[in-house]
Amino acid sequence: MKKLLATTAIALALSMAGTTAYATTFTLDTTGGTASISSPKYLATDSFNDSYTFTLSSLTDISSAVTATFVTKNGGGLTSYSLINTTTNATIATGTSSNSAAGKNTIITFSVDASRLTAGNYALNITGKGTYGGNLTLTSAVPEASTAAMMLGGLAFVGMMALRRRRNEKNESALPTGMAAA
Repeated sequence: MKKLLATTAIALALSMAGTTAYATTFTLDTTGGTASISSPKYLATDSFNDSYTFTLSSLTDISSAVTATFVTKNGGGLTSYSLINTTTNATIATGTSSNSAAGKNTIITFSVDASRLTAGNYALNITGKGTYGGNLTLTSAVPEASTAAMMLGGLAFVGMMALRRRRNEKNESALPTGMAAA
């Protein structure tokens, strides 16, 4: 009986070792407006549920794309891809996928486009089997300070030109009619 229990325990341990599942959280540095996303070196049979967290300090437009390449016979690849507001636990966007075959490999691309995100904490959650890589791109939805300054300067210039024109028209109308032609 002891031999049977020991053999069963060893068989169970070996069967569980072949189907490793990972749940890893990474922090993205988005200060440059873009961040690289790549999985650790998972095996094609390893399942994962990875989360990439980042913080937005202002209103921002975001786009992201992740590509997974896997050998078709291993049944790997991305299964879901979503953007979540971690403060409210609300799903902002769910990834859409497109497939293409490349020899024995299948390439799956998931992308998320979430426009006009408010300041706060967010996470990209990626699940599947195998390995993946991609990027996250942030673009400013609000004009930068230099752009706003140029717009204000242009508006001031147009205002000054309108004031000058109004003054010139007023001065011309105050002159006697015979002198206006000269």
